[in-house]
Amino acid sequence: MMYITGGQFTDTINKDIDFLINKWNNIVKENDTVLYVGDFVYSNETDLRNTIEQLNGKICILQQNNGEAEKDKLLRNGIHSVFRIPFYLAIEDTDSKIIFNYTPEKDKIGDNYYIVFSKESKIYDADTHTLNLYCGLWDYSPISLDMCPTILQNMIDFEKMEG
Repeated sequence: MMYITGGQFTDTINKDIDFLINKWNNIVKENDTVLYVGDFVYSNETDLRNTIEQLNGKICILQQNNGEAEKDKLLRNGIHSVFRIPFYLAIEDTDSKIIFNYTPEKDKIGDNYYIVFSKESKIYDADTHTLNLYCGLWDYSPISLDMCPTILQNMIDFEKMEG
């Protein structure tokens, strides 16, 4: 199974780290893969490694602009892989894509949908086809990647009912 989450693991967050690890491990099993969008920031490598070692699954970080030194630090401390975003995922049986990014690119919206991870954005924006999966909006639990198209469709349907 593949999951997605983002924006929760830093040593400056106002959440108890054991709470976050339990939320993660209640859903993610050892053989699962988690796409983590954003930064996995710790001021020291010992705390970083200790946190990663407690998390189930293979963790693949999708991030925007950290350099090779930060990538090497993550890999050295137990992260499975690090990729640059935007990261594209085709939606089965359609010409649309789900694009994982920090913000939507207006010129690429068309039939595509964005999944972002932002404390500042609302959960769904119909104008930009954007679903915000920031962990604080979704009870800090990773979300099954298979559920992303369904969540998006539910938000679109809800928006139509409201409008």
